Amino acid sequence: MWLRFHLRGRGSRPVEAIAWIFVRTVENVAVSCILDRPPVDRDVVADELTAMVTAYLRDMSLP
Repeated sequence: MWLRFHLRGRGSRPVEAIAWIFVRTVENVAVSCILDRPPVDRDVVADELTAMVTAYLRDMSLP
C-alpha cells in the first residue's frame, strides 16, 4: 500500500514488480542466513537489509 500511495502520479513505476522484488529479496536473504550460516551476525544482516530497502524507498519518495 505504501508503494501504491507514494508512486501515484509519478509516472509508470511498476508497483507490483517492486513489491515482488522486495519480498523476494528479504525472503532469500532470510532463508540464506538460516541455511548458509554465513560468518556475519544476524543483526548486521538485518540492519544492512533494512538500510538497503529504506534507501531505495527514500530515493523513490524524492520529488
